[in-house]
Formats: sequence, structure tokens, C-alpha cells
Amino acid sequence: MKKLVRRLLALGLGLVLALGLLEIGLRTTGALPIQRNPLRGFHRPHPLLGWSGVPDYSAKFRQADFDVVIEHDPSGFRRAGHGIGELESDAVRVAFLGDSFTWGWGVRQGAVFTDRLQDLLGRGVEIRNLGVNAYGTGQERLLLESDVLGWQPDVVVVMFCWNDLQDNLDEKKGRRPWFEQVEGELVARNVPVRRDISGWGKAVARRSLAISLLNYQADAAIAKLKARRAKPVEAGPRPESGRTSGRAGAEEERQWAAFEALLAEMKALCDGSPGEPELRLALIPDRRREGPQGAGDTSARMDRLSGICARVGIPLLDLAPGLAAGSDGAGDRRAAFFPHDGHWTAEGHARVARFLSEAWSWARD
Repeated sequence: MKKLVRRLLALGLGLVLALGLLEIGLRTTGALPIQRNPLRGFHRPHPLLGWSGVPDYSAKFRQADFDVVIEHDPSGFRRAGHGIGELESDAVRVAFLGDSFTWGWGVRQGAVFTDRLQDLLGRGVEIRNLGVNAYGTGQERLLLESDVLGWQPDVVVVMFCWNDLQDNLDEKKGRRPWFEQVEGELVARNVPVRRDISGWGKAVARRSLAISLLNYQADAAIAKLKARRAKPVEAGPRPESGRTSGRAGAEEERQWAAFEALLAEMKALCDGSPGEPELRLALIPDRRREGPQGAGDTSARMDRLSGICARVGIPLLDLAPGLAAGSDGAGDRRAAFFPHDGHWTAEGHARVARFLSEAWSWARD
């Protein structure tokens, strides 16, 4: 037993020494941490929101489709990377809320649509990217009240994905707040959040170059193993609203009810804050959606979304036509999406920025 203990101690000391030498070597070369899982790699637990971005953090984000450097600003949001210099003191302030598409999944600094839009609109508009990975509309509503309105924006744009409908009612195993309507009232559940999005190990991996490298290699190996075992899934449009029945139909109704109530609360918050910022909704289309050049969603769920926006009193913009068109107006829609995960490429972000700059006026109405 004593020999076994000595051997284990020697092995442990050897591993610590090896990690220390690897850490020194990586820091000497100026390397950055490497992250594969952005939710746990670039974010930290938050008692109200579930998670928020790590402030002043830079790391490589590497997956099959990309290897880019991501930077956060002192508030934990994506650091601006536009190239137009100092903005005008009375610039119109525009805040974008959203999830990984808004955050800029897999896209280098300066290539996110908010940066491209800033370049297009010039110094008279100030764009803030407040996207956070895996956020739903409920978390965005809480973020709007806790952080965004204090900035006194003139315009607030909610970037909406269809999966937000499910996310608003999904507590993510106790890791985020969720919302439901009870007798006509919107009720927040799991507040404060009872479980952390990442443990101490992920926190160490964010700061240690050596551990982040080992963690990345382990995550990559697990992902490859899962990919080999996964059964192929046929691509195609998701079921349309109105084609479900029974329990699935009731769940869908809960999702729509919560979403409309959340959107109405966000509109009320904007209307009741100084400056009364204008609230808008931009639809991030499903990549699998069928149609000529992906130019529009004619499904029942699109009709329902339009009806909700009309009742709440906010403009709705479908981004599909912008993603379908290249710089010449007739580009390949596939070039706008990463092949493996379906997020926008740098080309996709450029198309969205051009479309937003032309589709909406960015002066106060």
C-alpha cells in the first residue's frame, strides 16, 4: 500500500510538473486558450440570467468549420470590431439582443453583422452587440431590464430564432430561468437560477492555456465519437404550426403564449423607459426552410409570428431574402451558412448587415 501511495504521488507530481512546463511554454509563445464549447468556454454563471459572457476575455474558438479568435469587452459582450473610428456624440444608439447568431458563432472579430452594419451606417449610429450564446427571449427580456435600458438605446432589435419558442420554457436542467403564462399572467420560474452553467473545471480551463488545450482535445474526441454513433438525419423543413395534436399541440400553445407575453413585456419596458426606445423583431430563418432562394417563410408559424408582432405593435423583418442574396443580389444561399452547424459564415453576416442597412431606417421614427 505504501508503494502504491508513493507511485500515485510521484505520478501526480509528474503530471503537475508537465502541466506547469506546458503552461509556461504556451504563454511564452503568446498562445490563447482554445475553446470548443462556447457556452461553457466564453460564459460564466449568472444568478438571474443563467449565464453571461466572461468580461475582457479572448480565446480561440475552434470547430470543424472554423478556427477564429473571439474577444469580449469589459461587459462580457462581443467586442466591437468596426473600423470607422470614434462615433458622433449624439449618435443614434441601437442594441441587438439575440443568441449565438448575434454573438457571432465562428466568425472573427470585425466580421460579425453588427460590425459590418456599423461600417455601413457610419459614425451617426452606435451599434451594440448584446448577443449571448443559447439565450431565449425570456433571458433577453431579463437582460433588457437589467442591463440594456440603462444604456438608453434609441432602438432595440430582438433577433428571433424559432428555437426560442422552446428555449423560453426549457430550464436547461435548472441552469436558466424559464417562463410560462398562468391565468393570463407571465410567471418567471427558476429565479434565482439554482444550478451553474459550468463548474470550477471550466473556469480553470478558461484561464489556463495548458488545461484549455487538454480540455479542447477531450471535447473534440468526444464529439468525433458521438458523430460516428449518430444516425443520419434527413434534412427538411420542420413541422408547421397547426399540424400537431394532443400533447404536442398543447405544448406548442404554451410556447406561443409565453413568447407573446414576453414580447409584450419587452415593448412595455421600452415604452416606459426614458427615451422610449423603439422595439423591433428580426427573424433568423431556419436554414432547412424550403422556397425559392429561401426568400420567405409561408408556413403557418410565420403567419402566427406576424400576427403576434402586429398585436404587440412592433415591426417584423424576415432576414431570409438578405441571406439568399450575395453582393450582386443573386448569390448562393449555401455560402451564408457553415455546413456542419448551420450558423452564419462571415459571408452570411455581411449579407445580413447589408439587408438590415437597406430594409430599415435607423433614424428615430
